[in-house]
Amino acid sequence: MRLGMRCIYLLRHGEPAVPGPGRWCLGSRSDWPLSRTGREQAEQAAERLSAAQLTAVFSSPLQRCLQTAEAVSARCGLPAAVRPALAEIDMGLWDGRSFREIRGAWPQEYEARGLDLAHFRTPEGETFEECADRAEACLSAVTAESAGNILLVTHAGWIRSLLCRRQGLPLDSLLSLPVPYGEFQILTI
Repeated sequence: MRLGMRCIYLLRHGEPAVPGPGRWCLGSRSDWPLSRTGREQAEQAAERLSAAQLTAVFSSPLQRCLQTAEAVSARCGLPAAVRPALAEIDMGLWDGRSFREIRGAWPQEYEARGLDLAHFRTPEGETFEECADRAEACLSAVTAESAGNILLVTHAGWIRSLLCRRQGLPLDSLLSLPVPYGEFQILTI
């Protein structure tokens, strides 16, 4: 790493306590806390990040991210600052619903989403293109107001959108990027 380079750690929250299997589709702003496994993942991530020399921790306002950020904050002695722009993609009326429910209620829209994942807007939601724009703007803002290595605790859709942009990949390929619960990606700027 070149002198003056910063590491931006993009941490996906731990596993949420989702009410019932298959209950939600890709992306959700439903505010679930961490499951027991999620809390363990948060603690493991905090341990791995303890040597990262973090100077700031930023978190999505959703419980699963805040609880993950708190685990890291407790280890590194930094408070977690909430940034609404770190929230997951807004799935609108599809939020909290299973794929089966969505296919049943919005069959044409569901099919259209599969044909153009990047630009499809869920009813009353946002596109992955808009999520990527929001992610880029948020990254610019938090790097401008901080120095050194920072942590962003956020969601899979948010991270995948940003990584596609940063890696020059089409947004339609975002589902091919693995972003497991409690794991982080590193950007250098």
